Amino acid sequence: MLRNASLNVVKHLSARALATEAAGAALVKRTALYDFHVAQGAKMVPFAGWDMPLQYADKSHVQAHMHCREAASIFDVSHMLQTRWTGKDAIEFIESLVVGDIQALAPGAATLSLFTNAQGGIIDDTYPTWTTSTTCCKMLRNASLNVVKHLSARALATEAAGAALVKRTALYDFHVAQGAKMVPFAGWDMPLQYADKSHVQAHMHCREAASIFDVSHMLQTRWTGKDAIEFIESLVVGDIQALAPGAAHAVALHQRAGRDY
Repeated sequence: MLRNASLNVVKHLSARALATEAAGAALVKRTALYDFHVAQGAKMVPFAGWDMPLQYADKSHVQAHMHCREAASIFDVSHMLQTRWTGKDAIEFIESLVVGDIQALAPGAATLSLFTNAQGGIIDDTYPTWTTSTTCCKMLRNASLNVVKHLSARALATEAAGAALVKRTALYDFHVAQGAKMVPFAGWDMPLQYADKSHVQAHMHCREAASIFDVSHMLQTRWTGKDAIEFIESLVVGDIQALAPGAAHAVALHQRAGRDY
């Protein structure tokens, strides 16, 4: 809930630009790994306005699924929208959009939350992450037109009330490394439960300036299921036997983990 009628968020991108996202969503976009997918013989299909790999020529869906279960796979999920909100009232604004006490999170922690409408219905899920700065919150959300429209309406309404609301879209790549051998390889084999934290909180962890692969932001949320780490920024893997799976494989693993899109 907003505690002040006026927001003082550092201006980076006008909130009105948020309203143009829906119009641009009809254009098919490409992730930073598009050329890599094509070179690997991937069958590219449109998904949420992006060209995404459905399946690779050298692996069936079953083979790709089993490779991830037994070794490791890397998913290109850069189609998901990442937003950074900055300013002394940024956390309060995020709390006006989602369910959850974001201010109760420790800096560097993330939580699964929900966008809700005026009737309390669920629009979509999201992962707000309170960074190590107390005035900055990152938000990972699906490439959903419903979410874009919702955020556009809320941003414009806030501006109309006299608040200086702006957001910054983070231009990072987003990849997920998942599999039985991935977490031990990363040297980040977290316990299922900390003595001073709940089971859920232990699964909502992120790191800034992580050393593995020289990426700047890592999360271990279990969003993608068992033994998964989410990487934000470009990821180049060396000798690890990691397979790049297609979207069909990702859905199968997501459902196996008791989740669904």
